[in-house]
Amino acid sequence: MAGDTLLILFWTVLAVVFGIYTLWKYLRSGNTKSQKNLTVQASETVKEARLKYFIGNQEVVTSETRDMSTNFGAKFEIISSEETREEEREPDVTDAKLDSVARQPSLQYTKFIDGPSKISGVSQVADNSFDPETGMPITRPLKTLDEALSWRQGFDFFNVASVPLSEKGRKMEKRPRTLVCHDMMGGYISDRFVQGYSSCDCYRIYHWQLIDIFVYFSHHFVTIPPPCWTNAAHTHGVPVLGTLITENEDGVVRCSKFLKDISSVEALVNQLVNIAEYYGFDGWLLNIENPIQPVQINNLEEFVKSLTTEMHERIPNSLVIWYDSVTYKGNLAWQNELNANNRIFFDVSDGIFLNYGWKEAHLMRSAAAAGRQRQTDVYVGVDVFGRGCYGGGGYNSKVAFKVIRDEKLSAALFAPGWVMEEHGSEHFTVNNDKFWNLLDPFCTVHTSLKQMPFVTSMCRGYGKTASIDGKAVLSTPWTNLSAQQYQPSFNDTFFSLGDKDGLIISSVEFTTDEAYNGGGCQVISGCVNSSQAISRGVVRLFKTDMLMTGPFLVSLSFKLCPSVPVLVALQLHLDTMPTYILLCPASSDDQDPGNSEETEQYNKLIRRYGVPKSRPLTSSVFMSPISQEHYRLFQPLTGSFHDSVQQAHGLKESRVDCGSDWHTRYYLLAEKELVGLKVQEIRVICAVCPGAQTTGAFKLHVGEIKIIDPRVIKQPIVLARDLRCQDIEWKSTEKGYHLSLTLMWHCPINDGQVDEPAHYNIFRVAEGSNIFLGRAFVEAYRIGQIAVSKTCSSIEFAVQVVTRSGRKRPVSDCSYLKLKW
Repeated sequence: MAGDTLLILFWTVLAVVFGIYTLWKYLRSGNTKSQKNLTVQASETVKEARLKYFIGNQEVVTSETRDMSTNFGAKFEIISSEETREEEREPDVTDAKLDSVARQPSLQYTKFIDGPSKISGVSQVADNSFDPETGMPITRPLKTLDEALSWRQGFDFFNVASVPLSEKGRKMEKRPRTLVCHDMMGGYISDRFVQGYSSCDCYRIYHWQLIDIFVYFSHHFVTIPPPCWTNAAHTHGVPVLGTLITENEDGVVRCSKFLKDISSVEALVNQLVNIAEYYGFDGWLLNIENPIQPVQINNLEEFVKSLTTEMHERIPNSLVIWYDSVTYKGNLAWQNELNANNRIFFDVSDGIFLNYGWKEAHLMRSAAAAGRQRQTDVYVGVDVFGRGCYGGGGYNSKVAFKVIRDEKLSAALFAPGWVMEEHGSEHFTVNNDKFWNLLDPFCTVHTSLKQMPFVTSMCRGYGKTASIDGKAVLSTPWTNLSAQQYQPSFNDTFFSLGDKDGLIISSVEFTTDEAYNGGGCQVISGCVNSSQAISRGVVRLFKTDMLMTGPFLVSLSFKLCPSVPVLVALQLHLDTMPTYILLCPASSDDQDPGNSEETEQYNKLIRRYGVPKSRPLTSSVFMSPISQEHYRLFQPLTGSFHDSVQQAHGLKESRVDCGSDWHTRYYLLAEKELVGLKVQEIRVICAVCPGAQTTGAFKLHVGEIKIIDPRVIKQPIVLARDLRCQDIEWKSTEKGYHLSLTLMWHCPINDGQVDEPAHYNIFRVAEGSNIFLGRAFVEAYRIGQIAVSKTCSSIEFAVQVVTRSGRKRPVSDCSYLKLKW
């Protein structure tokens, strides 16, 4: 009996100990997670650590500034919708053709939250990275030394640039360059809104082919470029610099602190490198516009040298540029040239930005002082506002550019926003084109189009509406430079071939009246006259340097109105024979596979990509009657093969069948003779056949051009995972409530995935329709003040991943988050 008692007592004690241990483990792994700080291990990236922090405990989704006693004790349940959604989808005959159709099932996440009855009346978004009026995420500078030194990475994810600068884009060519220093109304105006601004009258830059370096400038201590500028510049291969500035008496005090000793210098250097690395920009402009104590000059030189060295180590080919201000004696004395007074800072940095009060003699001395090896590292200041500047600025900035280039020096264009500030927004495009066209002869047109994928709708990052695949999804004006696509290298450049009176092109320009993806596209305007001879118009669009290493898939989306007998083709200009690849309309004059070798390749491409190569043509109206050996002509994929590629892009039906005027052609180029050649230019050709009787004006809208890796056709499109939310707010209105929240997710990339996410479309899922809310460029999106009726008890959102090749799932096959209260 005593033995039994002891045994019962033993198991009872063991159960109690196990219960205490379980409770302790739960409290340690669960309740304390909301209090810990983000720790980045040596073997992981900041992004991975941040995701581990936020995903680790899905029950706790609040920030540290929230009232933990009320809102977020929510639980997630993941519902695989494979069966229900597959039953709802109609069978597609191409399902057997493409592996991409056998994709992962869409995912639905459900979260229970407190409803509007729990409204506290106080904003729960206390983070200063959100706008106090709108509650939307913003970019802000670091205004004090203490703020700069206390900055920590990992929590300001909205402001991280999503477009990296390619390694080829980082390498500065040894030639005179053009640096643009963007200073407009003190900085951080509408561009501070990370997710865009509800106006299409905001300042924008789209002549990136003429710009080599972009600097975002303000008069705050540490200027962090808004990610929209970094994304737009990086898309075009242009590095972006932030600014560190000190000035006036405040600057004297601030410099005396961070130049106090070497440890103080190293502390600020380390922070500046961390900031640039985390936010994804490429260097710093240093502008010390206040006297420096003579005893601290050595420390200032060490600061510039150490920052340059550390930036180069952490961000290869990054740039640190010194502004012509303080001399080696510590005096604030602008030299307007490179000389012995400021040489010590030039020698330990990547270049010098000269003040604007120079004369031609200053330039001659600067070139001599820099020497041949570094004369292009001298950036001669040109103030577009004309304050004491050679030539007077404005449209006469070209005068300064000419004498700068005569000395083979680089130019630093300050405040090109003058065009909008001085002349307003109404005719901004006309005035801006005039300004840059005057500078064009003194700038080198460069390109970053050197590898696949190349996808562009030519959207400039704004519009009166917004479209996805030719369908309008937004009817209000907007601006978000993160959405800017690759811009044409040539401005309104075209010429005629054949009968010059048959087809006449009058203009090539950007329009927001139509759009295929984004807010606008290129429109080619002209007219057709009766002609007995072939007439062609050639429009130059993009300068490229793209090596063809294997097969590639090309597509062209366009709209022609009204219906006139104008034929459209895409031309790829190569670096050697055959000189031209012409991608023509479909024709019955094609060539069959023929011999067994061709048949074998045909079958091989079907197995690898799901579609065959484009059939060659023997002749076309687009081809010159002479030197035919310089041409290779191809027709697009047709029938089920065209539909297969459409489906791989998330388009399940023909655009014509669904009532759209947009047409898309696909070409798979897999000719062995093309491997090793370079595409140097992309052009659009319009043509009319002899004897055409219809006359009149026409407009050809070029909606999108792609050159992508055909392997992506059969790759599954990634899904957004771990959908969750935080920073939930309710506000009462007369008709109901406004709901605001931050939607977050994770998009893991598998090994071998060649088609990574580029951005994310966010939808509110409603009965019978999907309401487009906006576009995210990081794995988070702030949804602001969405209307909810008083009788509503749930709301659902969808996240659609759009890849770098422009592919996406239909919204019905994406990931969902359903909120219930």
